[in-house]
Amino acid sequence: MLATIALDVRLGCAPKEALLIDTTSDTTYGLTLAPHTEQAFRVLMQAVRPEASYASHKVFIRDAKSAHRYDW
Repeated sequence: MLATIALDVRLGCAPKEALLIDTTSDTTYGLTLAPHTEQAFRVLMQAVRPEASYASHKVFIRDAKSAHRYDW
């Protein structure tokens, strides 16, 4: 289980979704993700463009610490 997670979110614009127009990074504490599973979670950020500008997104986990790291 992962409990401390560093996220990198990249947002693209229409019509070329591959064009990066916005990004955010954050470290989330207390979010627990199990390996090899899909899980929904919410990423909040301040938009710098109108909502219609955003056509795609990718979320990367850049770093993660085990939830059991400090178990004795």
